[in-house]
Amino acid sequence: MNVYQTIIQKIGLIIFKLDQAEHIISVSPSVHSLTGYTPDELLGQPYQQLIHPNWRGRTNIFPIVTKNQRELWVEQYQIPESNEVIWQDITQMRQNEMRFRGLYENNNDAVFIIDLEGYIQAVNQRACELLGYTEQELVGMHSSKNVVQDSITENSDMIRDRLLKGEKISIYERTFRKKDGTTFPAEVNVALVLNHDGTPSHLQSIVRDITERKQYQKERDAHLFQLMILRQVDEELVENLSMDHALAIGLDFSLRLTSAQAGFIALLAQDGVLQIAHITGDYPPNFQPELENTLVGEVIRTQQATLSTQTPQPYRLNRPQTVEQIALPLINRERLIGVVMLETDRPGTFTDERFKLVQLVATRISVAVDNTALYQQTKEQLTQLQDLYEQVSELERLKTDMIRVAAHDLRNPLSTIITNLDIIQQDLKNGIIDSDMLSPMVREMEHASNRMYRIIRDILSLERINQAVEQVMPIINLNNIVQAVFNEQRVRTRNLGRRMLLDTPNIPLMIRGDEAQLTEMVNNLIENAVKYTNTESLIQVTLQTDETYAIFTVEDNGFGIPEAEQQNLFKPFYRVKTPETEHIKGTGLGLHLVKNMVERHNGQIIFRSTYGVGSTFGFKIPIAEH
Repeated sequence: MNVYQTIIQKIGLIIFKLDQAEHIISVSPSVHSLTGYTPDELLGQPYQQLIHPNWRGRTNIFPIVTKNQRELWVEQYQIPESNEVIWQDITQMRQNEMRFRGLYENNNDAVFIIDLEGYIQAVNQRACELLGYTEQELVGMHSSKNVVQDSITENSDMIRDRLLKGEKISIYERTFRKKDGTTFPAEVNVALVLNHDGTPSHLQSIVRDITERKQYQKERDAHLFQLMILRQVDEELVENLSMDHALAIGLDFSLRLTSAQAGFIALLAQDGVLQIAHITGDYPPNFQPELENTLVGEVIRTQQATLSTQTPQPYRLNRPQTVEQIALPLINRERLIGVVMLETDRPGTFTDERFKLVQLVATRISVAVDNTALYQQTKEQLTQLQDLYEQVSELERLKTDMIRVAAHDLRNPLSTIITNLDIIQQDLKNGIIDSDMLSPMVREMEHASNRMYRIIRDILSLERINQAVEQVMPIINLNNIVQAVFNEQRVRTRNLGRRMLLDTPNIPLMIRGDEAQLTEMVNNLIENAVKYTNTESLIQVTLQTDETYAIFTVEDNGFGIPEAEQQNLFKPFYRVKTPETEHIKGTGLGLHLVKNMVERHNGQIIFRSTYGVGSTFGFKIPIAEH
């Protein structure tokens, strides 16, 4: 082996020596690592047998089939004037090339390979689609031909020179012209590609169509402009809650945004007549809009914003020089309150964009007009309410004085009656007085006295609640109050032939409340259950908690309340009238008092009833935070 062959083998090349029939007569030992065959296995074999059948005799770059049936790529060099050939393994290079080719061809962006003179050497399919040319038309074309030159400050030669100086070029934008003459905006990323020895080879330019991005940016900027305008309109409209101010600002913005020469805002009066509220422009003196065959009339009829740019105008004109008109209905809370009319003398002034924007302004004018009307109405109502409050306050003071006098005058005689009744009952027991004659009278006096006492108690409770001021109430155990009231009522309930059960938790239920009022609430609900049930009825008293509220209920199987009567049940002095309850005496204040006291404790009333089945009354009050 000569020195030449030794050097070739050291750099990883394989040397084949062939006879006249192209059979292998010698081969480098390195053939084993590439093909899997030993040199001895290949001696005498046809050289072409190692080459893939589809590639034999076609080119000096071809795939080979190894002993284990792998496919590898080699490049073949023929040594001049000899029967020797050299193989170089290019499998890795081929794979890299295929990957690059896939990225190149399937890229969503257009790729241009450009020589240093600016001429296109190669393009991918996306470049052809983007510019509308075939690959044959683009190759050889100067890269600047499809760039619109009007708006650029740096041409392709200047960019190339900067790249050759080693500068990096940031991504920049250009406008490209297609084969059909249409243009589109694009983003360009260009780079200099070097040879293996570091010398400049060519330019690679990647072009991305940014038409959709530009359209989005345009729409975004237009939307931001609209928001800025509308914000300014809102700020100026609410600056002064005056009708004249709102109309003047609204019409001024409408005129400026549309470049109209004249316009007006007309409002519908209560009688349905359209009247000018604010006007700008060269309208006749004492002008009032007509509705017959006019754009204003059409918009009032349809309640739809209308842009009319036809020549000639299909509607009767308010001004002879008008060539375009916009009419906008003012609608608030689904009610037409007026119309905005805009007119221009210059054709092409009222564009779709201006029409859309002024519709948004009209919406704000509608709200502002309605708000100012409500503000004026509220001011008038407030004045009326202040006068009414003073009258009611005076009546309330008179009512309170009457209640105090009545309560004071009734207490003493009631105390005397009750005391005397006790004495009479004692005498009756001792046999001093004829019991047959006095006993019915005593019972009637006792019932009447108790009824009068309950009336006074209810009236005083109502007064106490109405006069109560907001204050922090102490934390108390509702469980103790319920058990105490239950024990007091149990004997009386048993004597009346009712059964009463109590279910309470084994833990304290601490709430913020007034002990006297809570006692009265519990007592009132239990008394009602006893009063509105028959003998042998069951009354279930329950106290429980859901960790947020203490929940108290009294459930009975008594008369129940008709559904039609239930909505008025908690009104003062209201009493349910049914055949079962006509004989039962009461004031109609009890449930009203309970509801007021529950609400004063930040609680809620519980009520369920079915006529003929029974009722459940109760309340829920928040558990106190310790």
